[in-house]
Amino acid sequence: MPVKRLTALFVENARAVGGDRVEYADEVTSGLHLRVGNNGHKSWSAVFRIGGRKGRMTLGTYPALSLADARTAALAVIAKAQAGDDPVSERREKEARYGETVEKIGRAWVEQHAKPNNRSWRFQERQLELYVYPKLGSRAVSSLKRRDVIDLIDEIAMKGREADEDANSKADEKAAKRRLGGSTAADNVLRVLRSVLNWAVSKDKLTANPAVGVRAPQKPKARERTLTDDEIKAVWAGATALGYPFGTHLLLCLLTGQRRTEVAEMRWEEVQGDTWAIPSSRTKSKRSHLVPLSPEARAILDACPRFKEGSFVLSTTLGRRPISGFSKAKTESAISIGDWRCHDLRRTCATGMARLGVLGEIISRILNHAAPSGVTNAHYNHYDYITEKRKALDLWAASLPISMRA
Repeated sequence: MPVKRLTALFVENARAVGGDRVEYADEVTSGLHLRVGNNGHKSWSAVFRIGGRKGRMTLGTYPALSLADARTAALAVIAKAQAGDDPVSERREKEARYGETVEKIGRAWVEQHAKPNNRSWRFQERQLELYVYPKLGSRAVSSLKRRDVIDLIDEIAMKGREADEDANSKADEKAAKRRLGGSTAADNVLRVLRSVLNWAVSKDKLTANPAVGVRAPQKPKARERTLTDDEIKAVWAGATALGYPFGTHLLLCLLTGQRRTEVAEMRWEEVQGDTWAIPSSRTKSKRSHLVPLSPEARAILDACPRFKEGSFVLSTTLGRRPISGFSKAKTESAISIGDWRCHDLRRTCATGMARLGVLGEIISRILNHAAPSGVTNAHYNHYDYITEKRKALDLWAASLPISMRA
């Protein structure tokens, strides 16, 4: 059996060798083993000795149980064994005393009901492993209350709401794919958990289903907040007082209408005179994007320092890394206009241009939204609308009160 210093990246990419199951022993935590099946299934177990006898206890599956959590769980099991207690027997006694666990019932449901009847059983199994087992898996199914189900579903939904609404970098996208949460996920988990518990009732393992009557939180409505003229003045004044780089970031977001991360990661080599060329690798749409810079935006950029150490325009590390920590900066700006976010500046810019008579298609081009559908637009219309976009953004900047001019 190979002994390897397991890392999160290695565990994520581990595959069976030659179609056969492979097992790795962790070099860091002695006794922790990772099994990788030929179907890609990965499970953790703790291997220990008690009274000269070798034992093994399954800890959980990956990715529901991370490497760090698996190491913690393995240490706890091994400590019990070293103290003379048999962790496997202890688990069995607990199940006998309190009834079968949620995880045991869930896995039985997958094998006996989901696999034979549902083509989507793999998806359902994954919902249980990602969301249910880490929180409720060790609980006796008979001890579950309606409140437990509600708390679980609410927590899943809340995790999605906490995500940044304008994440667009590759790192953001990767994190978003791994993020466990959202209203859709909450609804899916509730459906699966309700089915599992209904099956448990039918098998006389549970007297009543605590998930009956529980509803998943509704998906929050799309945010529609735009700033009034007085609020724009307050943001401008606060951003000006905050100064470089975070105040500058807010002003450029308002003037250009671009996403906060796109603005934050701007590099000097992307600024070509009075045009900002955002490469496709940095846009949410994965399309390169030309953003005309109004005289006001250009003046703000001209006032920014240039660093020899790095090329990021907005930086607290001499240009080596772009700024981050937007929420903290927004708090420190002392802008008191109620509930607002950086993305509201983008929406305010778009709404302001519409109010000034700019065509919707031009506004969409400025925002780098998807082009109108159809073969002609998709394959033949490669005009970048730079002239029209420049007129629109210049008009928007000029419409702001003269006292706000850079």
